[in-house]
Amino acid sequence: MADMQVREGRRSTQAEPRRERRRREGEAETLGMKLPVPDWVHEKYPPSQFEYYWFTGTPARLHQAHKNDWDRVEGEGTEIPGALDPEGKPVPHVLCVKYKDWYEQDRAPREAARREQEEQMRNGSVAGRGDDVSGEVLPSDVSYASPNNRLR
Repeated sequence: MADMQVREGRRSTQAEPRRERRRREGEAETLGMKLPVPDWVHEKYPPSQFEYYWFTGTPARLHQAHKNDWDRVEGEGTEIPGALDPEGKPVPHVLCVKYKDWYEQDRAPREAARREQEEQMRNGSVAGRGDDVSGEVLPSDVSYASPNNRLR
């Protein structure tokens, strides 16, 4: 808490403004990331060529990641303590990398579907979604929102 100043025998009720920065130099790159990537990983796997992801270190999850072209990064700082599994044992988070072009290829169909749905929302007609695989357009007279409530 800021120090109170004493003036003419009375305490001032105004605290001096804090002038120290909390953010440290070099934190801008990892701002908002919950699990930072070590600097040496950025040098070995440049961000312009690779995507980074922290996977839950269960054998099943790591096997699934490996099948989806994610490679485990070996070295210091690439495995950190995580949460507990259902039996109460600690499960680490493991850093993995994937080529950026592969990542973008895998992500493209989901992005296209998301963009299509957003466009339908802007136009006011949304096709079937979720468990409805028919893709039929919902009737225009069925709506859960006012016709004036549209994305712009």
